[in-house]
Amino acid sequence: MTNAKVEREKGKRDVKESRQGRDTAAVLNRLERRKRRGTSEVADWRNADPVIVVAAIRAVAAVGGALRFGYTRDFGAFAIGIYDGEEATTEYIRPSENVDFFLQGLAEDFAS
Repeated sequence: MTNAKVEREKGKRDVKESRQGRDTAAVLNRLERRKRRGTSEVADWRNADPVIVVAAIRAVAAVGGALRFGYTRDFGAFAIGIYDGEEATTEYIRPSENVDFFLQGLAEDFAS
């Protein structure tokens, strides 16, 4: 398509309608998330596989790093602090996600 054809196609679009559509979708998504808030699983470290937790700790500690295990303020997600030398970051894992899978990947990343 030539530049002139692209510009004509752009001119045919109703930008106001597109924005309204996006805004409406955003509002509906926000309302749906609010409805589901508090009805999902609760993050609980007791559900994590202790063998995988220890493997992650050992792999990170072997390179001089550390892990911090906690929750978000509302207990809606796991909070995993990763300290690697001067760098520190916190990863948030929803209870609907597999925290064991995350920790296993973390252990493999630090082991290699």
